[in-house]
Amino acid sequence: MESRLQRALHRVLRAVLPAANPDFEHLYPSVRTWLLELDESGRPAREIGLDAHSEPVVIGPIGTNYGTWSDTVEPLMGIDYQDVSASEFDSAWSTVLKRQQLKESGRREP
Repeated sequence: MESRLQRALHRVLRAVLPAANPDFEHLYPSVRTWLLELDESGRPAREIGLDAHSEPVVIGPIGTNYGTWSDTVEPLMGIDYQDVSASEFDSAWSTVLKRQQLKESGRREP
């Protein structure tokens, strides 16, 4: 459990430092698995965070959201992974993108 001092410090830091992922920051605790699209050099180019139900909840980088893995300078090495198809990745990306666009427009998901 967070102490009063920790909560106060957290509020101060949030006020002073800009959020790296302002649209998705509140969803990061629910992420359990990551899908990463790597560039030719092995660096993450795009990322999708999946929740416990394997539903896509966060994406990056997009707009003012820099992402978590996409901000990595070094290529990823020595990490266990499972390949997913480009169409699966793009479908998950589109799901979050559409949800975000609905939110920004003030509409609700059908």
